[in-house]
Amino acid sequence: MDKKTLKAILDKKLDPINVKVRETNLAVEDLMISIKFRSSQYDDMIKKLEEFEKINKDVIQENERLKAELLRTANEVNQQKVTINNLEQYSRWDCLEIKGIPVHTEGSSRSDDLNDIVLKVANTIGVQMDMKDISVVHRLPRRRISNVSESSDNLQDHQPPNVIVKFVRREVRDNFYRARRNLKDKSARNLGFTSTNRIFVSESLTEMNKNLFNKCLNMRRDLGFKFIWTHVGKIKLRKDERCPVVNIHSIDDIQKIQVNH
Repeated sequence: MDKKTLKAILDKKLDPINVKVRETNLAVEDLMISIKFRSSQYDDMIKKLEEFEKINKDVIQENERLKAELLRTANEVNQQKVTINNLEQYSRWDCLEIKGIPVHTEGSSRSDDLNDIVLKVANTIGVQMDMKDISVVHRLPRRRISNVSESSDNLQDHQPPNVIVKFVRREVRDNFYRARRNLKDKSARNLGFTSTNRIFVSESLTEMNKNLFNKCLNMRRDLGFKFIWTHVGKIKLRKDERCPVVNIHSIDDIQKIQVNH
């Protein structure tokens, strides 16, 4: 067998293998192209992910900055509210409120002379004062009670509106307020009325302080505090005679007592 014949036989035998090799090479080339394409896509995805992470980090930082600024603004607003409330409370320092004074109906034979009534209250509790010690006196509008759980010490629809008195001299005002304990066994009858309403004297509180005082009243009942009162608009609590006085300035003070009780 000569070389030419042998070559022809080998070519014939190797042709299928060569076809498979070429097909494999083409497949490998296609695979390499696909891998490069996928690699390029992966690189793009990694780049975009890094860009997203950077943007997300910036957003988080901006969000934290805005939260801090919002908190600072809220604190400033709350501080302004406290300052305004304190100023308003200070402006009420010379005032007291009297609860339980009946309102005379139209056509009554007696006039609703609040100045005279205030002097009768003073006489009843043993405080010396006359008309010139009263700067102004009038009834307050009825308070709307939106929360049925509010204290029974609040005004109800059937109760007369409070009478607010502004005193000329703070000394007289303080004597009047200290003597309020003498009303313990007294009622409107002692002032010449037919009503048996109990008479109470309290400091004139701002709306914010009244709300805080009402919450203290609820806590007093729930936790068994014996004493609650105000002094120049500041709320005081005392568990009993053996315990120290607790000053209440805000809701936070109430929550601290509730947590630690």
